[in-house]
Amino acid sequence: MHLLTSFNQVLVILMLVFVGYIANKKNMIDINMEKKLSTMVLYIFLPSMIIKAMNYKFSKELMNNSLKLLFISIIIYFIAIIFSYFVVKIMNIEDKKKDIIQYILIFPNVGFMGYPIVDILYKDLGIFYTAFFNMPFNLLCWTIGIHIMSRHYKTNSKLDLKKIFLNPGFIAIMIGYTLFLTGIKLPFFVDKTLSLLGPCTTPISMIVIGSSISRVDFISIFKDKALLNISFLRLILIPIFIFIVLKLIGLKGIMLGIPTIIMSMPAAANTVIFANKFNNDDLFASKGVVLSTLISIITIPIIMSLVSLI
Repeated sequence: MHLLTSFNQVLVILMLVFVGYIANKKNMIDINMEKKLSTMVLYIFLPSMIIKAMNYKFSKELMNNSLKLLFISIIIYFIAIIFSYFVVKIMNIEDKKKDIIQYILIFPNVGFMGYPIVDILYKDLGIFYTAFFNMPFNLLCWTIGIHIMSRHYKTNSKLDLKKIFLNPGFIAIMIGYTLFLTGIKLPFFVDKTLSLLGPCTTPISMIVIGSSISRVDFISIFKDKALLNISFLRLILIPIFIFIVLKLIGLKGIMLGIPTIIMSMPAAANTVIFANKFNNDDLFASKGVVLSTLISIITIPIIMSLVSLI
């Protein structure tokens, strides 16, 4: 993709975020509507996008590349986990803030921002590959993620296999890959419905993000040096490191772009959800998610431009 095209796509994203910002300021969207729209994205629009994008004709190249990206993702998350322990030790961060910072470093916002950005850059093929790259996210989120967030929780948390394997994203991937492997074509009315629902993911996700940002006290958030440093690591250092390493081992094009783009996303939205669930520092978590999301409006275009020059 040419640099100018990439820049124009970034402007589209910024405009959608701005629409959400203005809609909230004009009382057209409130926090309750944000929650409802978010639920629709996670349970309807995003699964529709995934299933539709994975309804490809079977080929060994697609299968090999998807498995390769799955393997790369596992390695990246493994390194990210180790890196998160190293960072909190170097920064001498303790107590609940340690949990939040580790979670932010490990888990990017793959759903609300990752898929939409990839869709803009690579369309259906990008979503197909991203579905596999994101599979370890679900497994690790409900295992190591819960372990990290519940370290200060009074009650021992139990592994919930249903939430790992029966969430909308994972189910959509399984349905999509089954269609891919078997060559089964969806009936026209189903295919058409998915074609109409899937594209709603990007605009609604960005509008929700813009709406949530409108309630932020920017000055207080930008005063937190620890979160600023973590945001820099999350949004710049980690994706550039991944880009360089994968480039050196010979990957290029979409195979290089997807890991770089996904790992350049801000803190996962469920950082706050898990912090609330396990009596962690949910205020600090909220600040981390909002700050990294705000800064990502600047950093994501930089990473997109880097990837577009491949």
